[in-house]
This record gives sequence, structure tokens and C-alpha cells, in this order.
Amino acid sequence: LYVSYIRTNPKGGLIPATLLKLVPAQAQQGPLSYTGEQLVHVVGCRNCHSVAGLGGERGPALDGLVTALNTRLEDKSYLSKLQKLQAKLKDEEDDKRWSKVRAALIAQDGSMSKRVRLWIETKIQNPYFDDPSSNMPQFNLTEDRAQKLADFIIKISDPSRQLTGLAKYEHLLMTNLAQDPGFPLTVVLVLGILLGVG
Repeated sequence: LYVSYIRTNPKGGLIPATLLKLVPAQAQQGPLSYTGEQLVHVVGCRNCHSVAGLGGERGPALDGLVTALNTRLEDKSYLSKLQKLQAKLKDEEDDKRWSKVRAALIAQDGSMSKRVRLWIETKIQNPYFDDPSSNMPQFNLTEDRAQKLADFIIKISDPSRQLTGLAKYEHLLMTNLAQDPGFPLTVVLVLGILLGVG
């Protein structure tokens, strides 16, 4: 059982809303199956990262990550940093998998969207692949979970998703409640009625 502060609007846009959701469990033995949205909560991403303005500020906002990566993965200083790290770690046995990722990013193999996905999935699995001093913790997620989390991050990072109408009202409500749990609910309800949202 967990509380979600994020849901996507079928017409586009992110709607931060408190929703009680059940985490689906499988009756058989083995790991639980989660969606990308659930993994954001289960893993604790929002302790350091924000989504739709809610969450931590230590790391970058997850809903703006793709835009930031489009710039970073073209930045010559970042690619130079990867080359230096690649040279430094080239003989380390444990680093071979991550070395292939760095090589693909340095060579700018594939489309930007493929490189962004590669970076996100790799960062989720090994936060240190491009920065050995990264503050992001190692979560030891499976490839499947890393892919689901990356899918969700890419989906919410879509710049065409904008808050409008009810979504904007819900965002205001959730932002105020998150910042001040004592925020008068009556004020929010009256605002909703006055704005014709309901």
C-alpha cells in the first residue's frame, strides 16, 4: 500500500494527486512486480528528486530530466569527462559493462532518444558509471525494474505535458498541502468552487 502524488492525465499533463493505490503482488514466489510510477515511490526517488514540483531538491527534477540530458549528452566537457573516466577505468574487470555504455555515449551512437534512455537506465543501475563521486545511492535494481523506471521518467519528461484546468488546480492544492500540511482545506475547496472546478 502506498500513496501516489503523481498521475498522468490522458489528455497530457502531470497531475500530482494523493491517490491510495495497492501495489500488485504475485501469489507465487519471486520479486513483486511494479510499474515505473510505483517504483518511484518504492525505491524512494522522490526523497532526492521532484516530480511536478513535489519531492526532494538534492537531485534533478525527474520530469525535466530528458530535456537536461539532451543538452548534457551533446556537451563537449561532459563527453571529455567520460573519455577521461573511460581511460582511467579501462582495465578494471567490474567496469566492462559500464565501459561499453560510456563508449556508446562518447561515440554518440544512435539517436538522441536512444542515448537518453541508455543514460537513464544505466544511471539507475549504476549511479557511478559517469561520476564515481555521485551522491545517488546504489539501489541494485534488476534490468526490468530499471527499464520500467526509465520508461516512466521518459514519459513524464515529455515537454508537451503541461498542467491545465483541473490538473493545474490539483497541482496548486498538492503543492500547498505538501509545503504546509496545515493549509486550510476550506480555503482550497472555496477556491475550487470559485474557479468552477469541481
